[in-house]
Amino acid sequence: MKVLVLGSGGREHALVWKLRQSARIAKLYCAPGNGGIAEDAECLPVDLKNLDSMVALGMQVQPDLTVVGPELPLTLGVVDEFTRRGWPVFGPTKAAAQLEASKSFAKEFLQRHRIPTAAYAICDSMEEVREALALFHAPVVVKADGLAAGKGVVIAASKEEAASVGAGCATGGGAGSQARGRWRHRAEYRRDGRLLDSRHCRRQDAGLAGESHREAGG
Repeated sequence: MKVLVLGSGGREHALVWKLRQSARIAKLYCAPGNGGIAEDAECLPVDLKNLDSMVALGMQVQPDLTVVGPELPLTLGVVDEFTRRGWPVFGPTKAAAQLEASKSFAKEFLQRHRIPTAAYAICDSMEEVREALALFHAPVVVKADGLAAGKGVVIAASKEEAASVGAGCATGGGAGSQARGRWRHRAEYRRDGRLLDSRHCRRQDAGLAGESHREAGG
């Protein structure tokens, strides 16, 4: 069988390395891949930011299975499009990928389904940031909404630092600020076993004892 792996990082290299060990795979492709991956798979050019480019590659290769590594193609709906065309593909749909693509979506999902999570506030302006920070104590975990390539998190040691990170997002300097054409920043920390209302920064009982990153780490 022919297998296509989408991606070019260490995650995809690990996937290719393991897939190469299967006797069932006659041809293994990776797009766009990298120099290391090229030792185990044939690398092909593709624009992972462009759904049409990935579809064109699928039509060219006609893989028996496609494995999607990076988050961005998933958020663009590559799994939905490949499935619509009858091409077997492994990965979450565009709707499911929102859990990874948007931190605010993920937090609201967890709260809606009563899944334990740390207290949080979602802010769309510096005024909301200042209001939210009044309800938190340091350190504060500040996360840019949207995909940020693993660079969208700051553990602020003080409220002043957290406000500065929020200001950076407001001016377009924060990671993830490009993801929605506007910025959102999320602060979270445990506060008396309660959750903050995600839209108005009001405290509300949620019946959950969310654990912060600091506490989870001991």
